[in-house]
Amino acid sequence: MEKPIPKEEMDIFKTLIAEALHKADPKIQFELMGMYRRGERLSLDIDIAVWHVSYVRADQERIAEDVMELVKNALVAAGLMGSERVFQSGKKKCMFLTRVPQSHAHLLSSDEEGQVATLRALEVRVCPVESVPYFLLANTGDDMLMKVIRKAAKSR
Repeated sequence: MEKPIPKEEMDIFKTLIAEALHKADPKIQFELMGMYRRGERLSLDIDIAVWHVSYVRADQERIAEDVMELVKNALVAAGLMGSERVFQSGKKKCMFLTRVPQSHAHLLSSDEEGQVATLRALEVRVCPVESVPYFLLANTGDDMLMKVIRKAAKSR
């Protein structure tokens, strides 16, 4: 887990997650956040924001839980999530260890192909549709950007 994740491996995870979520419900949308979204070549972990047209406002707690359950079931079915590697599992956020499934190991760089893929930390957060732009901004920008935005907001 201490080894950074190359962009190419992040691309594999993005494809696998997209396939799993689309299979579960084509109306689920997601975006990888953080370093990947900023276009950096390496990421420290995999952070994704997930939203669904049914979860419009933050006060719709029950819908958020349903979306999270749907997402977790989809990731389990795709071999990306197993109960033995879950650190946190809440109504709107879960965090667990994952790896590129053996069936897709051939997509990894030649350094890792044929080996057991490296474990990676994956964090899923469910976001209401009305908050998606703000959520992505807050979870994409680096620390300096967030400080500038908070300062500007306070001054207004």
